[in-house]
Amino acid sequence: MSTASNIKRSILVLSISFTVMVVEILGGYAFNSMALLADGWHMGTHTIAIGITVLAYLYAKNKANDPSFAFGTWKVEILGAYTSALLLIFVGLTMGYESIERLFNPKTIDYGYAIATALIGLLVNALSALILGHHSHDHHHGHTHTVGHSHSHGHGRADDSDNKSPLETDLNLKAAYIHVITDAITSLLAIIALIAGLLFDWNWMDPLMGIVGSILVLLWSRSLIKQTTSILIDSGAQDETSETLRGKIKHLVTDISDIQDLRIWRTSNSHYACIIKIQGNADTNVRDHITLALSKLPISYAAIDIDEKVKHQKNSDLQNETRGNR
Repeated sequence: MSTASNIKRSILVLSISFTVMVVEILGGYAFNSMALLADGWHMGTHTIAIGITVLAYLYAKNKANDPSFAFGTWKVEILGAYTSALLLIFVGLTMGYESIERLFNPKTIDYGYAIATALIGLLVNALSALILGHHSHDHHHGHTHTVGHSHSHGHGRADDSDNKSPLETDLNLKAAYIHVITDAITSLLAIIALIAGLLFDWNWMDPLMGIVGSILVLLWSRSLIKQTTSILIDSGAQDETSETLRGKIKHLVTDISDIQDLRIWRTSNSHYACIIKIQGNADTNVRDHITLALSKLPISYAAIDIDEKVKHQKNSDLQNETRGNR
């Protein structure tokens, strides 16, 4: 799925979410439902998250050709997801506080209207999930830029990201999608609480589900912060794909030369960059062999450093040994 398609889908979901958010919050206050208010405010966080997603997409697209971004503008999208998660922590704590307060100071709830409003929220979340999760096919080709003592370019085959869902390759879109799913669960909890209160007069269920909803928001925020932080600081183990690539690179390159150091990090939704330090002779075609090997992987940038210290040390030892024999 292209970025343009992701932007259109995100804007559509943003419009729908904002409308439902207003309806649920007004309904929660009108019907004195804490669970409905929690669902409405969580829909608000969902709206904020989608809004940040859209802004990140637009900014990254606008600055795509800006040379000041050495490895592209992809991390702008990741920064947007990180910011959204920080805002969610505040909202989750607020939801929990208000729910606890309502647990000890219950109010009369208009269950009929509250249930109807929560059902609308659930349907909207399901629709949003379908919109964001729809998989269309776009095709592109890989291009590896290799930098070392000399410059060369390798054209390789495209990686298998074309066959993957956009939710598997686009973290910005995935963050919005997870938020929608969390919203749907919160809506479902609100409905359960309201039905229980209506049938069994369990008024405590409403604020209790509000507390559960706030915990879900906090857990989601924690997970997103952990994931985006590792990417923003170029942590070594960013995701399963980077670790898989690390293993493939070692397997391919060790057949050519010994690896002294290997660094790998993400530069886009489906491409990576790496720095490889190897032992070898710069006069040979080792670099060309490595470039060819990397062209088979989703590596968009590679810096290859050939260390000849070992070679020079061996030559020095050989010369010393020759002098000693004399």
